[in-house]
Amino acid sequence: MTKSAIKLLLVEDSKLALTILQRLLSNSPDISVVGTATNGKKALELIPQLQPDVICTDLKMEGMNGLELTQAIMQKFPRPILVISNAVNKNDTDNVFNL
Repeated sequence: MTKSAIKLLLVEDSKLALTILQRLLSNSPDISVVGTATNGKKALELIPQLQPDVICTDLKMEGMNGLELTQAIMQKFPRPILVISNAVNKNDTDNVFNL
């Protein structure tokens, strides 16, 4: 039996970081990057269309941050979420794990 690739939606407001992540993850045969969004609002619009298995989101974004996006996703489209950031403090970590 052949297992299908994990469908991943990337959410990152830095276009450079988004491009790097997309290139890195696209090299894995087990991962299919089905879409990208540069903000939480766009990600919420894409989820019903793309039906990703996993969402990888930046924590620090303008408008809707990664925590707010995670809360909205878990209410509307529950699925695994990987939260990434290059600047995290203890409160952010605690908040992510309490969702």
